[in-house]
Amino acid sequence: MSVIDALKNSIRTSLNAFIFILGYMLVFQCIGYSLKMIVSDDFIYNMIQGILEFSSGSINLLAYSHTFVYPMISFFLSFSGLSVLMQVDNILEDIPYSFKSYFISRVFHGISSFGICWMLQYWI
Repeated sequence: MSVIDALKNSIRTSLNAFIFILGYMLVFQCIGYSLKMIVSDDFIYNMIQGILEFSSGSINLLAYSHTFVYPMISFFLSFSGLSVLMQVDNILEDIPYSFKSYFISRVFHGISSFGICWMLQYWI
């Protein structure tokens, strides 16, 4: 393969991945914003939004001074949000793996991070 062909292939693959990443982010942002009509409590709404798409939920939670804020952000970062999980599933579609096992491990990782952050709040 020539350098030009390799460069074209790399650009094509990168653009394809970028489109899928942006698409999943948009879908889960839209779901999150549509839930605003159902959930009246802003704190609960931001926690749900963090589970769907971790960056926006984490940023919005920083406005609160609740004891759950930093442990929940730690959970979001470890869990990665449903948007990121779907992005990973799309990238790994040609690899034989169990999405259910991956999802469960991310949930346990998030719960562990939440617990560690919760405990460190009281020790420090």
